[in-house]
Amino acid sequence: MRDSLAAWLRQNERTLVPGWIKMVRSRGGDRDRQLTTKELERQFFVDFYGALVVAIERDAQEPIAEVIERIAVTRVEQEFQLEETLDILFLLKELIWESLLQSNSAEGALSRMRLIEPTFNQCLRLMGWAFTRASHKLLSERLVEAEFMTRRLTMATEEADRALARLRILYNVSRAISSTLDQKQILAAVVENLASVPQIDRCAVWLADGQARELSVAAVRGIEGSRLEGAYLSLDEDRSIVARAFQTRQMQITSEVDAQEGVLASLFPQRSLLVVPLQGEDRPLGVISADRLVQDRPFETAVIEMVQSVAEQVGIALHNVFLYQELLRLNQHLDQRVRERTEELERLNRELAKLDKKKSDFIAIAAHELKTPLTLIQGYAEMLAEGGAESMSPELLERQVAGILRGTERLRTIVEDIIDVSLIDTQVLALNSEMVSLAHILELTCHDQAEAVRERSITLETEGLGSLPEMEGDALRLHQVFSNIIGNAIKYTPDGGTVRIGARHLEAHGDQPAFVEVVVADSGVGIDLEDQERIFDKFYRVESPELHSSSKTRFMGAGPGLGLTIAKGIVEAHGGRIWVESPGYDPVRCPGSQFHILLPVRSAWGDFQKSSAVEQTEEPRDRSKSHIGVMEIR
Repeated sequence: MRDSLAAWLRQNERTLVPGWIKMVRSRGGDRDRQLTTKELERQFFVDFYGALVVAIERDAQEPIAEVIERIAVTRVEQEFQLEETLDILFLLKELIWESLLQSNSAEGALSRMRLIEPTFNQCLRLMGWAFTRASHKLLSERLVEAEFMTRRLTMATEEADRALARLRILYNVSRAISSTLDQKQILAAVVENLASVPQIDRCAVWLADGQARELSVAAVRGIEGSRLEGAYLSLDEDRSIVARAFQTRQMQITSEVDAQEGVLASLFPQRSLLVVPLQGEDRPLGVISADRLVQDRPFETAVIEMVQSVAEQVGIALHNVFLYQELLRLNQHLDQRVRERTEELERLNRELAKLDKKKSDFIAIAAHELKTPLTLIQGYAEMLAEGGAESMSPELLERQVAGILRGTERLRTIVEDIIDVSLIDTQVLALNSEMVSLAHILELTCHDQAEAVRERSITLETEGLGSLPEMEGDALRLHQVFSNIIGNAIKYTPDGGTVRIGARHLEAHGDQPAFVEVVVADSGVGIDLEDQERIFDKFYRVESPELHSSSKTRFMGAGPGLGLTIAKGIVEAHGGRIWVESPGYDPVRCPGSQFHILLPVRSAWGDFQKSSAVEQTEEPRDRSKSHIGVMEIR
């Protein structure tokens, strides 16, 4: 009989379970009616129905007990009442009775229902017991949770009190820092407030000296604070926790200062120590140390964070103090700075006056330079026009034409010099580089100066030309350089003086290329130290424009002031460098001058500039003659 009843229940599960859910949604408790069909299915309906069928078939409660226990725990946790759950079971019982009446006779339905009744009653009892146990357990858990929350609330209250105390300390420190720029007052407020923290027995601020060689205690408060007064540490020798915090700019903490800490062992006996660095805007300023007697518990995290926060504020405050002190020093030296600026302005005014005079001198010189050949050309041309070329002798006609040609050549030279300066200024000076013999260029230049040398009875000597390698360069431009340099040396050397031209090959060294150095030394009047950089400026002339002369050989007969500018531009275009050395200007003793021209052997080094490491590659100059290719022209 039970087997057939269980079989009937299984056959009708697909209609009974959905019908049961439908009845719960329409007649169940308020909360159950609010659930969807799928939500009710996920609860216990299917599991309970299957366990109920097995329990009826076996006439035992074990198959249904576990499911009822789970249902009770879940419903209690969701705060359902027992009555709501029992109503769901009664609805299932009602649905089964209605279904039995539809498929069986009244007597058959009643007999089958009598078989189901004991199991249903057992389910109700089990549900009541399970609900009671689950409710009791949940209540016990809630009581435990309430006790735990009470303890947590007590702890939170205590922590809030401690946090409030820490906030009060931070507020006091912040107010003290913002109310003064006096370093002593700031540090006194910091150590006094930190020493009042229950976990801190003593607090000190250590500041570094100007060279960061030593840390010394600037302020201290707390138990046995007098032991730290006047204490200092040498950062060059000390390796203690305090020195490490300063040097690494990181917080250091130790549970107990041991003997390995050196001087600190006597300053902090049997104490745990916290050291936080004071960081300025661009450098460390010192440290804050906080210590207490060794205890079981270490420094609390909140205390450490509070000390760090104070250290950040103090670092900013000390930086502001230093800025304020610097401002005071600047104000104290303001008058001196004003005087210095006034002197600088006066110097600039003098420079401007010099530049203005330089401009006026150039106009006068340029006018003279241009007027002389024009006058020459005009004179010869007028002679030709007045006398008539037909009536002149061939010798006179040739002399006049030669005069016109000399004037024209002089004009062309002046114009070309001005054009060259313009090309150098705009950095568009073009070079026609090829392999050239610098020795040949120098010899040709010396030959060009032979007439001037003879007129002035000057000795022109060369040395070291035979050892020079071929180099890449523009032969015409290099000839122009040495013509200007050697011509200047002759012009500023008194009659009977000496001009020496020395040359040497500087081998490549490491990453530096090979160079050729030419030195043009004279026994002339020399150059003032303050003029040795400016003589390479265009139109700059040391002497008065009244001494101007169109002659290329007259002693100290100044030209237009373009030769050295052109020479410098050509040398630098080759990737080289030119400079002058002279003890100074003395027309009586004639200390002389030395012009140095440094040229790279290969043009691949054309980006060589004045700021490169040429100074490091220069070898000591051997001023002794090599006696190779010595040439004297008298």
